Parts: sequence; structure tokens; C-alpha cells
Amino acid sequence: MFINYIRFLLFPLGVIYWLIISVRNLFFDRKVLRVINAGIPVISVGNISVGGSGKTPVVEMLANMISASKRIGIVSRGYRRKSRGTIIVSDGRKIMATVKEAGDEPYQLAMKFPEAIVVVGKNKVECAQKAREFGAQVVIVDDGFQYRRLERVIDLVVVPFDKILHRDWILPVGSNREPLSSLKRADIVVVSRCNSSLNADLIQKKLRKYQKPVVYVNTVIRRLKNAKTMAEIPISEVFGKNLIAFSGIGDPESFRKTLVSANLNIKKHIIFPDHHWYSKKDIKKVIKEASKIGANYVITTEKDFVRLLQYKLLLLFDFLLVAEIEQVILNGDENLNNILRIKLLNYNNVGI
Repeated sequence: MFINYIRFLLFPLGVIYWLIISVRNLFFDRKVLRVINAGIPVISVGNISVGGSGKTPVVEMLANMISASKRIGIVSRGYRRKSRGTIIVSDGRKIMATVKEAGDEPYQLAMKFPEAIVVVGKNKVECAQKAREFGAQVVIVDDGFQYRRLERVIDLVVVPFDKILHRDWILPVGSNREPLSSLKRADIVVVSRCNSSLNADLIQKKLRKYQKPVVYVNTVIRRLKNAKTMAEIPISEVFGKNLIAFSGIGDPESFRKTLVSANLNIKKHIIFPDHHWYSKKDIKKVIKEASKIGANYVITTEKDFVRLLQYKLLLLFDFLLVAEIEQVILNGDENLNNILRIKLLNYNNVGI
């Protein structure tokens, strides 16, 4: 009842916000507002809502696919970073910024793809141009759907399946940055957080009117690593053991579900704000809770792991596991392969 009352009060602001984004999109559609070509093929990975939708794992999936034949650049805003302007996080040979200067996600991507040029900044046009100057042949832009000033060859939009099946409101009433109808601008839709039992026909029915190719993906644990040594830990060693998880990400519940679906016994999940910079006090809280419930292991995400590199916070743990996740395509891989091949091939003969 209280939530409905708050939504009622916020509804006028939601209408104003909807009008602003509608006029802005119309101006871009009619070419009243200028779109800039950065001189390099750009693939935008975006979403229509705030919070976690699984964009970063999709960026990683694309990076793995394209980097086999082309040198990639990755552009991100670097949310909650402790720096300003455009920063070269990695030049494709070495990491040139600290995790606080880069932001957690760009730093994680720079570690995971050492040959990628990773650039952060608010001006994504400038970032894409910088990546090109450093030798990138294709640029992947994280969170680029609303950044329409930058011309792209592919607009890929990630939407969690529940956002399709259950109606949500526009900000600030709900969590949508744009209505679901904005998918008409997309070249391809990636439906995230699916599982094998998901009713794909129902989702396809909801998306049919947009006439876009669809890819269905699910997040799974690729492997577990010892945070101190980065040695791989067989997941079988963790079966039957008590674990406590902690995370500061956009959708912590999705992380918990991924762990549980891998048959890990999560006794407790401590949640911090998204992109939270950890302190010794935070880590001591996690360790205290782990001791209280008799946890054999503490487990966290890759994004949280890179934020622990500051102040040597890893040394406080006896044993910390890092869950390395990946997106597995359940259906529609031919749709993704086709659009990558056709769109990139048509851009000055840049193919994969």
C-alpha cells in the first residue's frame, strides 16, 4: 500500500521524464541531434533499466568472440571511479590505471582481456576515438543504448526475462530508463537470466511485435579461483561445504541464484551497495559473520574482487573464493553470429 502511494506521488515526475526521453529520441531519429562516427565499428551493449541486467558478462562474451580475429577496444563510463576525464585503463599491453581510477568493471575487463584497449570516460565518442588511436579495430561500448550521440553498427540490448514478462514503470516510478517499446531501436535483443525451463515461446510472443532477432542466455559459474593465488579450485571441492557470499553489484539476488543453481550451499549473503568501495570494517564484518555461521569458505564476484585489491584487503581473508561467471547461449546463437558477421562485414570490409 505504501509503495503504491509513493508511486502515485512520483507519477507526474515519471510523465515528465518520459516526455523528455521521447522528445530526445525523436530528435535523434529525425537527425535534429547529431550522431558522430568515431571512425571505427562500434557495438553498443545496453539495457532499458537501471540496476544489473547482465551487460558486463555479455560484453565479455562478445569480446571473446571478436578478439579471436580482431583487436578490440572496450569503452565504459567507469561508474563510481575516483578520476575525471577520459582515462586509458589499458593500452592492450599493460594496465595503466588503478582500480579506483578505472572503476571496478573496466579494471576487471582489462585484467580479463590483456590485449584489449580499455578506455573510460563520460564522452564515449572521445573514448572510442582513443581506442582506435591505440590500435583497436572494433569497439564494444558498455551501457551505450541511451548514448545515441555515438554512431554504432550494432545496437545490442540486454533485457532480463522478468522485465519482459512483468510490466515495469519508467523512472522514478519504476526502474525502467526507457519503455520496452524502445527495443524497436535495437538490432538484436539478448534475454538474460534464462534457464532451460524458461518458456521461450511466451517471451517470443511478447517480443514479436518488435521484429528483432533474439538470443537467450543464462549466467553460470565458469570456474572458482583462490583470490590470493588465482589458482583454480574444482567446484566439486566446495560441494557440501558451508559458504557465505558477499557482493556489491546491481542485482545481488541474481548472483545468489547463480551460486545456488551450481549446487553451492550458501548459508548467508551479505549485500553492499553497487560499486561499493570496501573498507577494513566491511571485510571484518564479513569475516565475523562467516565465523558465526561456521562457513568453510567466503565467496564473491569478480567485480567485488577487484575492489578488494586496494589497501591489501585480501590479506584479511583466510580463504576467499572468486566466482568467475560467463553467459551461456541457450538459443539464438545463429542470430548473434549472423548479425556480427553481416554488420561488421558491411563496415569497410571489417569482418570476423
